[in-house]
Amino acid sequence: MERSEEQQIKAKMKLLITSVLIIILIFNIGSTNICDVNATPQTLIVNFEAEITSGGNFRSLSLQTGDEVIQFARDNVVLASPASGGFHTVGTASGTTSGDLIGTYSADFNSIDLPVTVATGYDGFGFNIGKGQIDCGSGNSFKFILVSDYDYTAVAPFVIHSVTTGYFVSVEESGEFSGQKIIGRFDSQTSDKDANPGEETIIGTMSLTLYPANVISYLGQMTYEGTALPGNMRPIPTLTGDTLLSFTHANFILPADDNTNFEEVDGGTTVTITSGPLSGTMNNERNVVTYFNYPTLMGWAVGKFSISDGADSISGVMVSDIEDVGTVQDGYLFALSVGTTTGKYEGKEYFGLTESSTEPGTYDFTGSVYLYELGITPAPVGGYVSPVNKLTILTPYITMVFLFGIVMMVIFTLRRR
Repeated sequence: MERSEEQQIKAKMKLLITSVLIIILIFNIGSTNICDVNATPQTLIVNFEAEITSGGNFRSLSLQTGDEVIQFARDNVVLASPASGGFHTVGTASGTTSGDLIGTYSADFNSIDLPVTVATGYDGFGFNIGKGQIDCGSGNSFKFILVSDYDYTAVAPFVIHSVTTGYFVSVEESGEFSGQKIIGRFDSQTSDKDANPGEETIIGTMSLTLYPANVISYLGQMTYEGTALPGNMRPIPTLTGDTLLSFTHANFILPADDNTNFEEVDGGTTVTITSGPLSGTMNNERNVVTYFNYPTLMGWAVGKFSISDGADSISGVMVSDIEDVGTVQDGYLFALSVGTTTGKYEGKEYFGLTESSTEPGTYDFTGSVYLYELGITPAPVGGYVSPVNKLTILTPYITMVFLFGIVMMVIFTLRRR
């Protein structure tokens, strides 16, 4: 009887230990892959290295005296004399990230370069626009858009070295990133392996802020209207099959030769805010690249915006797809806090989904922004994001249960004796 009772106790203890292990496993299946991140904004320092797997097709671009080229991290460049450079159809890059985001990196981009010295020691300047994805594994990834300025040195006709400064924001988050927003700036250098295009190596660092859902506030829909001031149009001799970047869906593939133009900055368009969470006046300056063969229209507009209401202001980046006449144009805007927000907006960052439409045959447009406020920019606190090793998480608990089992077996043995 005593033996049977002891066996029953042992069986119950085995059942208890098994139950504890199952409970631990259940709780850890959904464990976060964002290590050391809590409910407050966090600064992430991310290193990236990528190879430009395709530089895109080079198409000539000639601008004239007075033409204005957008720059995102510095003043726009107004040409003092004619310049002949290039437009690069969609190129691709892929590589890895390390530091506070551990994963893979991929991107598509268009770029424009001109042989005009802006920064001392360089032969020319330009800008990049792009979209891509950082994948940290286990379904945890986010898509992003980027814009940047760059200066380059060259051995004709290929760029062999460039330095880049730009801005970055996530636009679609998955897995453990769902509901969060990642925004910031990056600096990089690109070096050519040899005299061939499309074989460059990019090495850079991103300084990002990760905002958890609890500090992201939806402010509402801001509507606006205005009349665009078109800039000078300069032809780009594209060919059938060339590709233009799209920020919101699959890239545009051109159906025929020619019909593509670069529009220089028009000096800015003043926009009237008609309703919503922000007030004041809005100004937008942009470059546009479009393929147009009626009724087919495709391309993009990129530039800077500012909203001001007395001492209160927000300045940032605005990008948009341009599609067939009469359709709604979708895009994004975002603003970082450093040097770009003042007054009641100071210390906060913003992200918005934009849509606009133009009255056919006119330059009159209306639009709206679904605007989000991203809390307060934090001080650096470290941490990193990487795929979770479940065994590493479970090891302390498994050890605890194992030791508990040994203790109980010793007790039973002593009791039996």
